[in-house]
Amino acid sequence: MGWALSSPYSRTWVDVTLDAGANLERWASLEGAIPRLLLVDGVPVAYGEVWLEEEESEAELAHLVVDPARRGEGWGCALTRRLADHAASLASDVVLRVDPANTHAQGVYRRCGFLPLPPEQQDLFNAGQPRRHLWMRRA
Repeated sequence: MGWALSSPYSRTWVDVTLDAGANLERWASLEGAIPRLLLVDGVPVAYGEVWLEEEESEAELAHLVVDPARRGEGWGCALTRRLADHAASLASDVVLRVDPANTHAQGVYRRCGFLPLPPEQQDLFNAGQPRRHLWMRRA
């Protein structure tokens, strides 16, 4: 939980009233969520999820976070690529959303083959969301 709480972008999806185990259990139990932990020599360095929308043949990458002590080593891109490959094996369309101010993450996602959706699709994907995101699709 320290990883997620260390960033203003990821702390929004942590329930601070729950301990780390309960948060992980809650995330893993959400319908459609496929949680993944990236290990390096048996040590966790990054976490992320694939959310599957089978009826739309769409998969969304979500809750991507890297151990702050390991940021800048390429683990965010490694996790994104692995999650995107897995998602593409399950659905024809792979998307993710990112805070518009999080330009570092946007750069990582671009290096991993994601491009922003056109403005009209941004509006569609943001409809009903509690806040506006930049939506990106795997090219």
